[in-house]
Amino acid sequence: MADASVSQMVFFIAAVLVAGSMAGVFISVSNSMSHTIEQRGDSMSTQLQTDITIINDPVVVPYSDGNLTLYVKNTGTSTLSENSLTILVDGEFYNATRITSSNSDQKWLPEKVLTIQLEVHLNPGDHSAKVVTASGINDVLQFRIN
Repeated sequence: MADASVSQMVFFIAAVLVAGSMAGVFISVSNSMSHTIEQRGDSMSTQLQTDITIINDPVVVPYSDGNLTLYVKNTGTSTLSENSLTILVDGEFYNATRITSSNSDQKWLPEKVLTIQLEVHLNPGDHSAKVVTASGINDVLQFRIN
């Protein structure tokens, strides 16, 4: 009878250890998933609060002597950074030669317009300009140079 109680005690201790380790694994996985979901939610919230619009008149885009001017308005509810913009003209990346806003601290506030100037050689014909924010939100302007 003593042999039976010792073996039952060993099985009980083993079961408690296995249950404890499984609980630790589940807690670790749950915390990891919770953290990932929280990060993804923050990212989605930022994207939903971010929106921009190129407000140039597509019929009369300011372009002369290799200088293209784009007017981009922050139509979202979040403040953006002027330095985090990617600008593509006809699918090619260009650095802005000058970005002008009403703020001096390089913060692009909601409802404010940036004036972006680029040095780009454009032949007469149809073109496109795309401005992309750091969160991936973008707007495209289709225009024609005569």
